[in-house]
Amino acid sequence: MHTALCQHLPAAPSLSNPLPLESASRPYLYLLSHMSKAILKQAESEVSAKPDAAYPLARVVVLLLLQGHTAFGEILFARFVKKCPWVVPFYPSRAPDQPRDEYEKSTGRGSDESAADYIGRMNGILTLYLAIVQTPLDSLFSAMNVTPTPEQLVNVITPPMRFTASWSWIAHALRDPLPTLAPTATLITTWIEITGAEMIRVYGRGQVMKIFQAIKEEGVDQGKIKGDSESARNQLRMMLEQVDRLSHPAAREWN
Repeated sequence: MHTALCQHLPAAPSLSNPLPLESASRPYLYLLSHMSKAILKQAESEVSAKPDAAYPLARVVVLLLLQGHTAFGEILFARFVKKCPWVVPFYPSRAPDQPRDEYEKSTGRGSDESAADYIGRMNGILTLYLAIVQTPLDSLFSAMNVTPTPEQLVNVITPPMRFTASWSWIAHALRDPLPTLAPTATLITTWIEITGAEMIRVYGRGQVMKIFQAIKEEGVDQGKIKGDSESARNQLRMMLEQVDRLSHPAAREWN
């Protein structure tokens, strides 16, 4: 994929010479946009049905970023947000007199899509996004035979694609009115499952357990996190009861 993209460039980008959005040519940006759409379609279909499929796809995305395709990260994230505002997370309010179809489109929901299908599709996209931000970089460095400097990593991986975005995600997800919305219980369960163990490793067990405790006591036990069904609430409750035994997803180490 890197080679195919470089065919449309005067010189191949790299860790030391990345290609940001503002410096990219129109044909190259078109290819990145087309590739982002294809990746999103996989998230909506394959990843929604089989969450483990997100991890190899996430590694491809991060590898392209490490190869200097910085513009790809910006375009892909923009596509994520357009299709699924829950990756921010954000949920727009309906404006007065706004047509229903127009409003539903702004939430990422199809005009004839059921609530269950919508939540499943949003969860598939979020699964891929979280798989990207938690992708372990060391194994990719080994495959590339490089040792990037911190400055190089900052230049090639844009903020929404860094692991720190996982902390920002849960902070936003727990702000009103998101806990009361139907998808939230399912999406927080996914956040814990995919990034919980890495959150503990990076930020420390004490700090992260405080978040899990707050979600359980205020969100689940007090009913502030509504979910779309009793099943979704129970899944979140069960996940929170297992956080002492959290481990990285096995598919994370896909080779």
